[in-house]
Amino acid sequence: MSKGMLQKSEALELVSKRLEEKSSEDVQCVVVEESTIEKPWGWIFFYQSKKYLETGIFTHRLAGNGPVLVDKMTGEIDFFGSLPSLDAILADYKKTART
Repeated sequence: MSKGMLQKSEALELVSKRLEEKSSEDVQCVVVEESTIEKPWGWIFFYQSKKYLETGIFTHRLAGNGPVLVDKMTGEIDFFGSLPSLDAILADYKKTART
């Protein structure tokens, strides 16, 4: 692994900080760590409302939130919505990612 490449823990910290910025007093967004997908070029993180994860109450669930991609080489963070599908997002991303 090259010196400039991010570690998963660093990528998680970057995403968590960005989610804190997106959060409000009513809705705190957190990474669902067990859903994280690792690819050769980076990580795909998913997030949800902390209140939904703690209670399971559907009305606290976020809607329209998609994956967050973090590039291992650049640290670039890309937030996506729920559309297009994850497969379509990854196919497009793979075309431009440095592997």
